[in-house]
Amino acid sequence: MSNTVENYLFLGLPKSGKTTYFSLMAQYLQNVANRTRHLKFLYLPTTIVNNETGEEVSDEITSDFIDDCISRIKKQKWPRKTLDYESGYSFELVKFLTFLKKPILQKYFYKKAVIAYHDYPGEAFEAAFGVGEDPTQEIRMAAEDMKSRIKNANGLFLILDADALFNGQDNRKHQITLTRLFRCIKETNPDIKLAIIFNKLELFGGNELDFIRVIRDDYSNAYAYLPYNHKFFYIYPLGSVFTADDGATFPPKKLSPKNMLKPIKWMIGF
Repeated sequence: MSNTVENYLFLGLPKSGKTTYFSLMAQYLQNVANRTRHLKFLYLPTTIVNNETGEEVSDEITSDFIDDCISRIKKQKWPRKTLDYESGYSFELVKFLTFLKKPILQKYFYKKAVIAYHDYPGEAFEAAFGVGEDPTQEIRMAAEDMKSRIKNANGLFLILDADALFNGQDNRKHQITLTRLFRCIKETNPDIKLAIIFNKLELFGGNELDFIRVIRDDYSNAYAYLPYNHKFFYIYPLGSVFTADDGATFPPKKLSPKNMLKPIKWMIGF
């Protein structure tokens, strides 16, 4: 292991449940790091530019955002809508070797990973990889920003809404988007590590499909462009959902997450 800083991107199609998973995963990971001598977890401040004055200030929006998301989930409410994609949310995870509670051999046994989450609008995905109307200049800029981050990332966590992907009405649109996304990855950053995360599995009520087989068969064009270093994950951030009489779903009273840290453990190695 070398003394390096690696950058990882947390990305998901619109309405894929990425905010719920990101917030719960971050809190869970922080709790694990706080009980472990060889890991350190820190939320990073975000630089925000005042549009009127041009002044740059640092704000702890990530920790505030995570705290608010967790508070709402515990009250059986979904997280609020995220801020615009430019601000983003991020944290760093540091892995090191210790002896007598002190870091040692940091030249060889030290690794810092920065995980960033930017909530791009659906139109940006369409402009970058999918189908849609002629994008505005603002949407084109968001699309280029997304592709630039993918190109420069060491790893990518891709969140997919399994319910929409396999039970939804826009299968053709998902096929086009994923095919072009995976092709972009293969052409611009073929050595990237790609964690493909099937989310919202609570909606299947224990009757999950063999999603990997379905992706390979029904999304064969997209599957063909997958980078070599990829892995699929089945994630249950909530463990279950509460369904109201009108069919609306909400977080359960008691969370029972499953496989929360498997993607980041595989990606970063700890």
